Parts: sequence; structure tokens; C-alpha cells
Amino acid sequence: MNLSHDQVEALAKTIGLDIPPDEIPHVLRQLAALLTAMQEAEDRIGHLLDAVEPIPAVFPHEDF
Repeated sequence: MNLSHDQVEALAKTIGLDIPPDEIPHVLRQLAALLTAMQEAEDRIGHLLDAVEPIPAVFPHEDF
């Protein structure tokens, strides 16, 4: 997946993350690789996931 320098900066700002300018190229490369891998997984097995009922994440707030 192709991302621009500006897109990475905008995504970081969206979640309040301050990335030093000299680190943006590294973050861009790793984020693009992650998104590409996720898209490849979706392409290969995404149709199988449509047949599975999702399980919601549960984070207990009490000690059991």
C-alpha cells in the first residue's frame, strides 16, 4: 500500500502521536508493509471470515 509522508503525519496526529520528522520515513515503510500484509490476508481468507460469528472483546473490570 502506498502512503505519503503527509498521510503518515495526519494519521499520527489523529491519535495524538508525535513522530519526529526524521522517523517518518521509517514509520511510513513499516506501516505500508503492515497494511499490505493485512490486505493480502484479507484477499486470501477474507471470504472465510464472513462465515464466522465475531466474538466481541471483553475486558473485565472486576477481579474474579
